[in-house]
Amino acid sequence: MRAVRGTLIVVGIVLLASGGWWLLTRQDLPQLVGVMIWLAAVVVVHDGVLSAASALRHRLRRSAPPRDPDERTP
Repeated sequence: MRAVRGTLIVVGIVLLASGGWWLLTRQDLPQLVGVMIWLAAVVVVHDGVLSAASALRHRLRRSAPPRDPDERTP
């Protein structure tokens, strides 16, 4: 299992490096700026929307009355 995991890590790093190389060498500046804006938007959406939704869901679950463990649903 360790050999498989190590192989997958090495393959992933090689693919990530080759993809980054292709991105930087095959694209012009406006395309790279577009990629950077897209990546920044992904971070904003994840942190701003998904984290807030997760916190709201957690808060709503804590405020709900506890269910009776003996009560079974069909």
